[in-house]
Parts: sequence; C-alpha cells; structure tokens
Amino acid sequence: MAARSSGRPSGVDRGRGLRWRQRWPWLVVVAILAVVASRLPSSMLGSTHAPRRHATPLPLSPDSDRLPTESTALARASAQVPRHFVRHESARFVALSDGSTAWVREQLERFERAHHQFERFLRHLGMPAPRLRHKLVAILFADHAEFIAFARETDGVEDPWVKGYYLPAADRMVGYDAETDPQVLAGRERLEQGQREIETRARLAEQSRRGGRVADPNLSANLDRARSVQALREEELIRNSRQLVIATMIHEAIHHLMFHTRVQNPAVQYPFWLAEGLAVGFETDQPAAAFGPDFDYRPRREVFERLLMEERLVPLAAFIRFERLPDRRESTARVFYHQSGALLCYLFRQRPSELRNFLERLAAEPPGRVGPQRQGALFEASFGDPESLERSWLRWELGRIAHEDARDRRRALDGPELRLPPETLVDRGRWGGIAPSLPELDGFEIAPTPPHSPPEPDDRTPRSAERITPDRDRNGPAPDSA
Repeated sequence: MAARSSGRPSGVDRGRGLRWRQRWPWLVVVAILAVVASRLPSSMLGSTHAPRRHATPLPLSPDSDRLPTESTALARASAQVPRHFVRHESARFVALSDGSTAWVREQLERFERAHHQFERFLRHLGMPAPRLRHKLVAILFADHAEFIAFARETDGVEDPWVKGYYLPAADRMVGYDAETDPQVLAGRERLEQGQREIETRARLAEQSRRGGRVADPNLSANLDRARSVQALREEELIRNSRQLVIATMIHEAIHHLMFHTRVQNPAVQYPFWLAEGLAVGFETDQPAAAFGPDFDYRPRREVFERLLMEERLVPLAAFIRFERLPDRRESTARVFYHQSGALLCYLFRQRPSELRNFLERLAAEPPGRVGPQRQGALFEASFGDPESLERSWLRWELGRIAHEDARDRRRALDGPELRLPPETLVDRGRWGGIAPSLPELDGFEIAPTPPHSPPEPDDRTPRSAERITPDRDRNGPAPDSA
C-alpha cells in the first residue's frame, strides 16, 4: 500500500532547499563574469590564433547556405592574420579584419556587387557563370602601416605604394582602409594647415578692428574666398579617398572572381592588357549602380583621353604581346593600365563574341608561360589583324571625344588607304624601339609596378596595385582550393 503524503515537506526536501538557497548567489556571480568575459578583447583572454566569428554577419542569399565558408584559403589566412582580427561574412565572401563593423560591411557589400556585375559581364558574352567553390577570402586592415608590414613579411609584397593585391597562390585578396593612406593623411594635414592660416588671419583682422586700426578693405572678401577654396579642397579630398577605396576593392574582387571561377586559368600566363584590362574595366565609385566594361569610369576615361590626344599610346601590335610591364617607370604603368582598360571596354562593347573566343582560347592553353609570339597569334586568331583592329578602335575612341583635334585625327584615319601613320598616333621617341621586331619581349624580367602612377596635380584617378614579379604574380600557380 502506498503511503499518503501529509502535505508538508519532508526533512530531505527541506535540506535540498537550504542547499539551493546557499548556492544561487554564486551561480549569479559566475553568470555575470561570463557575460563580462564575452565582451573583453580576445587578446586579453589568451585566445587561440583563429579570428573570432562576428556575431551578426550580413544577411545571406537563399542559396548561400550551401556555399561552404571553410576552405584551405580561409584556414591559411586565419593562421597568418593577427590574433585580434574578427571574421565577417556575407553571401559569397568572408573577411578577416580589425576594422570597424560598419567599414567591413561596406567592403563586403561592394564585393557582392562586384560578383553581381561579374555575372552580368559573363551573360553579355554568352559564357556560363561558374559556381564559387567556397566563400572568397579577403584580409582587410584598418591601418595602412600594418597592411604594408603584412604584405611585405607574409606575402612578399615589398612595394610601399601598393594599394591592394590579389594573391593567386593563396586565393585571397588583401586591402586596407584608404582613410589611413599616407597621401590621404598628407592631404588632411595640408587642409588643417590651411584652416589654421585662415583662423590666424581672421584673428589678426579682429584684433586690428578692436584696436582702431584701419584694416585692409579686401580682407573680409579674401577670407571668404579662402574659406570657400578650403571647403572645395576638403570636398575633393573626401571624394578622392572614397574613389580610391571603392575602385581598389572592386578591382581586386574582379581579379579574385576571374581566377577563382577559372574564367581566367590561374595556371596560364595571361597578356598584361587582358589581366589588368578586365579589372580596370570594372572600376567604379558608384557600386550601387550598374558598372563594368560597358560603363565609363570618368577618372579612368579622362586620363585615357589625355594619353590618346597626347599621342602616348603603345602600338597595338606590340602592346598585346606584353605579359608584364616593360619597366618600372610610373609613366609606363600609367599608359599600360589606362590603355588596357580602354581596349578591354572597346572589345566588350563592339566585339563581344571575339572577346569570348579569346578568353576561351587562352583558358585552354597548356599551363605555364604562353610567350609573346603565341600571345600575338592567339590575338590575331580571335580579333584579326592588330593594325586593322587598332584603326577601328581609335576611330571609335576619337569619335567619342568632343574635341576639334580628335575630329581631325579621326578624319585622317578614315583616309583612302586607312593606314595608321605611326608618327601620328604614337610617340615614336618613347615606343619606337618596341614595335618593329619585339626581340626584347622574350625572357625579360620586370620588378613590380603600380597599376596607377601617383596622380598628377590635375589627375583624380584612384589607385590600386597588385604584385607582378617574374616568379610570383597573379598569373602564377593555381590557387589552393578547399
């Protein structure tokens, strides 16, 4: 027979309740300490080397849950970045960064836009859009100096002017916050110095007025004019720094997408004009709108038009054979990058089927260096005679320039024989030794050169850079894959 309960707690139950009342304050203390510890920097907790995962990643697309985050590229990057870096994710990209959450989110959103426009580019050419094997990896530094140190010590990128780069062997891109760029900081220092001078002049004028001395009657107008100029300079600096970071991030993301998806074969040495022209052609400072080779990016376009009108372009028959920059001069880099972008944009808009054919031919080449002669043969097989193409291209370009000299030059190209006078369209004093025979293109070596030379006073072209060396460049060994 079962015993009935009396309704009062037994001695055992009373003992258990007492023990619980004695222990609960300690449990509360432990919970509070756990919350505090979760908010401390990882460096204070003796964390492992792996970056912390950000708690609130960007919203993912419906199919992105099936895109793996973990990869050999991410594991390698996680082991190489500083301990305090945090992992941030979007639908197709994962970033390791010490930057603010808002800044990193902006870069991830730009990468996603680059992927969207990359797929639009492929649709225009009638090429399939390959699926990513895993989320693409980016390392983003909040500070320029730390970026330079990492580039030099970890990736062997030793150039102090580098703005960002894509490393095929590691299948990752690396960049930094342009607000910490030395040129941007120097510009801000000049603005602050100018502001101090304006304030000093205004203070002296006020002291003169209070002392009863006659002030310069034009002083007030001069101060107002100086303040207006100062405001315009500050606006220009903000615009240029913004262009720098956006164009650089888009540029590197396109390199990453082209090689990761094998639209460009990472095992094949591509001609310089195509490898860089594809990335330059996507540069923009308005990533919310459509962008790519079918849209002009004004800073690039303005520089190219000046190069064209100043007759500084490289003859196309020579230009298409270069696999690297021929020298380290900034003026050379300036010509090569802008000419590459303009040529790619023309082919994408006017000869898309030939461009697709050329991309497919190069991707099917055996691994290794293609060589200048083979590059020329592949180009001619897809686009026809380079000199004929050059005439068509430059007529098209000159027709887009609203300038009397451009119209005269275009009429010269439309002459009876349609011959391209070398002395008219290129600076033979600069490039004349390249065009006739090209013997020096075989086996030369070239140290890395920035894709954008430092801007001239009237040049607002944003800059970015990738590593280009004889034995380690973007067209080198196939990247690691998960």
